Amino acid sequence: MTIFIWETIPAAAKKQKATSFMPPPVSAGTVRWHHCPSGTGIYNRVYVEIRNSVHISDLYIRPLDGKAEAWLEIQNDRYDTLPVELSLSLYGQNFPETVFEDHRFTPETTRFVGMGDSLTEAAVKSELGKGIPMPLKHGKNLYKLKFDLPDTKLWDLETPYLYQLHAAVLVNGTCTDRLAQQFGMRSFTQDTESPQRKGMFYLNGRSIRLRGANTMGFEQQDVLRGDLPQLIDDILLAKLCNMNFLRLTQRPVQDEVYEYCDKLGLMTQTDLPLFGVMRRFRVPEGIRQAEELARMVRKHPCNVVVSYINEPFPNANNEPHRHLIRPELENYIAEYEVANLPALRTDAKRRSVEGKMQKLKDLYLNDLITMDEFKLDREKLLMQLEKINAEDSRPVKDLSYLKNFLKMDFESVYDSLSIPERRELWRSIVKEIRVDHDKNIHIIFL
Repeated sequence: MTIFIWETIPAAAKKQKATSFMPPPVSAGTVRWHHCPSGTGIYNRVYVEIRNSVHISDLYIRPLDGKAEAWLEIQNDRYDTLPVELSLSLYGQNFPETVFEDHRFTPETTRFVGMGDSLTEAAVKSELGKGIPMPLKHGKNLYKLKFDLPDTKLWDLETPYLYQLHAAVLVNGTCTDRLAQQFGMRSFTQDTESPQRKGMFYLNGRSIRLRGANTMGFEQQDVLRGDLPQLIDDILLAKLCNMNFLRLTQRPVQDEVYEYCDKLGLMTQTDLPLFGVMRRFRVPEGIRQAEELARMVRKHPCNVVVSYINEPFPNANNEPHRHLIRPELENYIAEYEVANLPALRTDAKRRSVEGKMQKLKDLYLNDLITMDEFKLDREKLLMQLEKINAEDSRPVKDLSYLKNFLKMDFESVYDSLSIPERRELWRSIVKEIRVDHDKNIHIIFL
């Protein structure tokens, strides 16, 4: 499963022939529709677009409680920094309503400086705590804009209300691109704590049971043939049979399928094309495709469930090939934190007071308190800090690098590393390895 965008300008400038995409066939000498194994071939359209150098590459609207947040991903293929202005208009797509039109927005952020960076602080003191523009720079730029929806019409099975957001990008007052995106306002959650209702799903706060079936490609065939009326009939037939849910078995499908499930009020589940086990050296590719899958389906209110592996085999099909270093690391962190608990508590207190001193400084720099108030409060905090430093002055080792190391699932990618890369990996966390007279191995971490 891959969404790919290939820039053809370099080839066109050299007058090269068009590139043809031909996936390797599943059976020798055949090119045809394959549903299983999924993840093979090109299942969607391949087409050429002419885009401006500044264009909207993705538009996603995230539903919130009484609000929504538009995520605009804007691509700038130029190498100069450009001033940008955004225009948003919001309408009801399947009901008559104009929420707002041509709402102009110039992206800004608040200027901050790092703690202790007195040189920068002195240079930009007049700008601290104030808004500064966020211009377009080369490559991808992500802007997030929240807007109120006080009288929200919720997307539901019987009333699948949809909104449509129109976004425009303006550079120096000139519109370079426009994009419209439908979306629905709904929540879908699962109870993971209550003993009585653990596992229960909730649509818009109302408990709901998923009633449906696996699909094996009929909906993709409808889109492949361009027969959208048949796709509509197939979705309505499922609803007529008292279904509220379709599992798109072991693969994502074309955007048209999700769009019509949005419009007709049918929930879906999308699976990453992964079955049973994952080859260890393919984990980075699996993570990349999982990210692409999320980008594909996140804009559709119909898609309420995503799964990342189908029927996972226990114990990695009895071939786990796990390294023992993970238990070693976990035990080391636990033992260190228990042994140094007093020092850790002292360090937490120290960081809390230092944070208060920084906030006090910000209040003074923004003219919210006087110099006398600043000096008085600062003296009190310094006295607290002196008392804390006297409690336990042992240095506290920062174990965040080890915790981050554990989070990155290093066992899964280890086999794909070269020998020099493996050596560099271990030297980044291990100081030395000692073997005592009884041949017990002790790992000393940095």
